[in-house]
Amino acid sequence: MRQIKYLSGITFVGCILLFSGCTDLSETVYKEIVTENYYENGDAVIAAYLAVYGPLQDVWEENYFNIVEFSTDEACRPTRLQNGWDGGQWIRYHRHEWLTIETRIEDVWNKCFKGIGFANTCLKDFPALDFSKLRVNGSRQQMMAELRGMRAFYYYMLCDLFGGVPIVEEVSAEALPRNTRIEVFEFIEKELKAVMNDLPVKGAGDDYGKMTQGAAQSILAKLYLNAEEWTGTARWQDCIAACDLVINSEKYQLDAGWQDPFHYFNENSKENIFVIPYDQLHATQMNYPGRFLHYTHAYTYGFKNPSSNGVCTEKSFYEKFKSNDKRIKQWLVGPQYMADGKTPLPCVMDMAGQNLVLDPYIKNMEEGRENSGVRNVKFQIQFGTPDYPQDNDIPVTRYADILLMKAECLLRTGSKAAALTLINTTRARCFEANDPDRAYIDIDLDGFLDERAREFSYECYRRQDLIRFGKFNDAWWDKVQTDTTKKLFPIPDARVKANPNMKQNPGY
Repeated sequence: MRQIKYLSGITFVGCILLFSGCTDLSETVYKEIVTENYYENGDAVIAAYLAVYGPLQDVWEENYFNIVEFSTDEACRPTRLQNGWDGGQWIRYHRHEWLTIETRIEDVWNKCFKGIGFANTCLKDFPALDFSKLRVNGSRQQMMAELRGMRAFYYYMLCDLFGGVPIVEEVSAEALPRNTRIEVFEFIEKELKAVMNDLPVKGAGDDYGKMTQGAAQSILAKLYLNAEEWTGTARWQDCIAACDLVINSEKYQLDAGWQDPFHYFNENSKENIFVIPYDQLHATQMNYPGRFLHYTHAYTYGFKNPSSNGVCTEKSFYEKFKSNDKRIKQWLVGPQYMADGKTPLPCVMDMAGQNLVLDPYIKNMEEGRENSGVRNVKFQIQFGTPDYPQDNDIPVTRYADILLMKAECLLRTGSKAAALTLINTTRARCFEANDPDRAYIDIDLDGFLDERAREFSYECYRRQDLIRFGKFNDAWWDKVQTDTTKKLFPIPDARVKANPNMKQNPGY
């Protein structure tokens, strides 16, 4: 276990406190964040450089997850009596009726630009610093490459969610106009390519949780995978080439078990490429059990407080999993028991007096019951932790996706046999050796989309996949057909009002 994963001896909280007195990035996202006399020693330099990772750690597990998962058929948070109403926001996300004033959308915007602001400040300051005099334990060239790579990744998130956004490469208080989505795409591509050779490789010292060459290559692959949607021009061969760089590096491989990449203490996974580190002491935002489980699951897993009985999955998505597929074990369904595996868990709200039996059926978003929806435990739960924060690091990209991204590009360009080989390589560990379902004999794009759903559920891929396959605006369960403008989220209203050069997305 790496107790302090990002900060090499400086805690995440301490790093953020170092910046708290000289910035208010929730209001001014391009403002300078470090004073001239800040860099007093090597630790201060390291803290400034590592701060670029903090906003991602802070936003991914909750608000980024919320807006990209609840807007799909993969996850939802229905109202159960009055629990989970929260002003109707979860219903709006599910039905694509979100507003320009949604605080969770604004938080993702702000956190991305906060990370960009941290990167820009360090990129401005570091060239003038005497690393030797300050006794900086690290390479300036590598740090600046990571900063540019992380800035590109924040722009990747923004390009995906909002389309065109202002490209900010220098610390500035100027209200900048929006660049086009194509311009943002090209900026991301240029930056990742420019820094690739200066980034660390897996296994080269303290690279865990960092922007490595493998991470940058995997992000480039995802950029090219979505290029047709984002720019109007397909880049399937470029995606294949980026995937091949990861494959041919021989730094990554599939873990033996389907759940291995999601274990607590999963820093030794051979499959995970770019991860967000969490732990119970210094980066405590990893709270999936507290959000996904029923109130009384605390008795099952030894928690001292009940969870929120919130996030769940509806029947139609759950039914994509066959009973012989080992990945179905990520879902809690049916009778639920205490830690002894024998004593039934009780219901405590509208079904009080009954045993808890989780039912995949949910009537609608307004009328969920206490037991409605299956619950996800893909990320292995630690028994008996003091509260819900877990030691699972969250993979942003992993090797299985590299194989399936390449497979998709091959499938789309007419190389079905080669695509099937990659798909079946990934699928094999999910079935017993003699199971005929272990390998596809044939597959079309719709079948491949379902296979991605099974492999990457609750990993924040589904929205991109549905958009790329032309299904994001379709009707499903408790959602009617929606307008294609909903493929982009609105620019937060506060940002539009603060910047006269910022134009709102169509449809809002």
